[in-house]
Amino acid sequence: MDENGSVYVVDFGHHEVRRYRRVQLKGTVVASGNGTGNCLNQLYHPTCVFIDRDQSIYVFDTGNNRVMKWMQGATEALLWLVVKDEDIVLHNCHIPMELLSIN
Repeated sequence: MDENGSVYVVDFGHHEVRRYRRVQLKGTVVASGNGTGNCLNQLYHPTCVFIDRDQSIYVFDTGNNRVMKWMQGATEALLWLVVKDEDIVLHNCHIPMELLSIN
């Protein structure tokens, strides 16, 4: 949940993240929405999401072993972190939160 009370839902099967504002029945796609893949506008089995103070959305893109940063209103993400270390397990969201809290 962000500071405005919006809830963010990771849709693993549809490879996207949706935002639901209060009393909103249908969420808005805020990350991906372009099917599965490894391009900057796609995700592959996302599992976790973190929202920072600037409303940027960090998505754990598990299938691509990366963390993507979607700035508010962006149609493509920035590649924020590539995971090559087997000790970091993206599917369980085991990236220290202090890494994501850096602004």
